[in-house]
Amino acid sequence: MKPLAQILESVVEHLVDQRQSSTSSLTVLANWETLAPPVWSEHGRPIRLEDGELVVALPDGATASLLRFRVGELMDAINGALETAAVTTVRVITERTR
Repeated sequence: MKPLAQILESVVEHLVDQRQSSTSSLTVLANWETLAPPVWSEHGRPIRLEDGELVVALPDGATASLLRFRVGELMDAINGALETAAVTTVRVITERTR
């Protein structure tokens, strides 16, 4: 059986990790225009950042195809600005036209 102090330490570490993740997500969504490189911020819209996966909506398939090759640039810019590896993967989706 684990001592209570060890259990509490694990719980606190988990809560801190969740808080940092939530803070990073809110920061990316609220500051997209300044965090993302111009080619991304001009064309894309962040949908969510969860468990390291950033989902970005782009207006059409052509733009999505071009920017898929530049996800490293996006991740480097955001992670560099936040000074943490908040974004580990990027999923590009297209906006639905109505």
